[in-house]
Amino acid sequence: MRGILLLYDPEPARLKDRATLIRDLGHNLDAVSHMDAVEYLLDRKEFDLALLAGSGPKILSMLRLIKREHAHTEVVIAPDRPTVEEAVDAIKDGAFHYLPEAFRAEPLELMVQKALEKRMLVIEVQELRDL
Repeated sequence: MRGILLLYDPEPARLKDRATLIRDLGHNLDAVSHMDAVEYLLDRKEFDLALLAGSGPKILSMLRLIKREHAHTEVVIAPDRPTVEEAVDAIKDGAFHYLPEAFRAEPLELMVQKALEKRMLVIEVQELRDL
C-alpha cells in the first residue's frame, strides 16, 4: 500500500536523508523544512500521513492543526528530544505514533503501513455510515 505523505523536518540535511528513505519505500512524498510550507501544502492537498520531526509546542500545535483541518490524516511525531509528557500530549491530541528513536527503514515501513491501513479503515467506515 502506497500513500501520499508529508514530511516536516527543520534540519535540511536530516530532511534530505529521511525523504530519501521514505521515497525508497515507494511513497509519494512532499518534504519541507518550514512550518509555513506545511500549512501551505495542507491548504492545497490531502495527505494520508504526516511525519513531523522536532519537539516542543510548535510540533504539538502543528499536530492539532492537521487533525482539526484533516481529521483522517494520520500523524507520526519523531521528536528531537523525546519526553514522556510530550508523548502523552501527542497521543491525546490524535497522533498515530510518537517515535521514541530515530527513523530506521524497517520499523518506519511497518509503522507507515499500519497508519495507512488505519486511515483506509476509518474512511471505509465513514463511507458505510453515509449510505
